[in-house]
This record gives sequence, C-alpha cells and structure tokens, in this order.
Amino acid sequence: MPVAGEDIMRLLCSVSEERKMRAAVKHSGRGGLVTGAVAFVGGLQKLFNEATAIVRRLERTDAVQLTMLVVGSEALQQQLLATLANYVPKELRAEVQCDD
Repeated sequence: MPVAGEDIMRLLCSVSEERKMRAAVKHSGRGGLVTGAVAFVGGLQKLFNEATAIVRRLERTDAVQLTMLVVGSEALQQQLLATLANYVPKELRAEVQCDD
C-alpha cells in the first residue's frame, strides 16, 4: 500500500512532537523568507522519499495504524528522527533542538 504524503508528514510531526524536537531558524528578512520557502518546498520531496523508504515495508491500513507501528518501535523512531535531524539543518538552515 503506497504511503500518502500527508500521512508521512503527520507521522513525522507525531514522532518529533513526542521527542519535543524544535527547529530554530537562523535566517531572517524577506529575501530569506522567499529562499527558505523555495528550499522548503523542494526539500519536502526529499524528506518524503527518505521517510517513505523507512516505513515502506510496514503492514498498515491507514495513517493511524502507521503511527502506532512507529510509536511502538524505538528503532523506527530513531531512523525517522535522524532523517529529520539531517533534513532540517541542510534544507531549512535551522538548528535542531530536542528535550529528551
């Protein structure tokens, strides 16, 4: 069953919220906003592909079940968090902070 982009984004949000992950953006100003928005949209395809590769083989019926499977697996959570921690500084030029 293919994974929808919306499901992947919900999953990443859920995992990052669980670990209290935050991104502190370093650039400012109107030019930075435009550049950041373009990089963000382009980078989302890459983030989606990397996260999809991690959860592709999981047996699930919907986004809720997918999230429950990931929440129940420390290894999957770590893989997804590593993907986010790699994506945020490169694509968004932001610093990643976690409270766990």
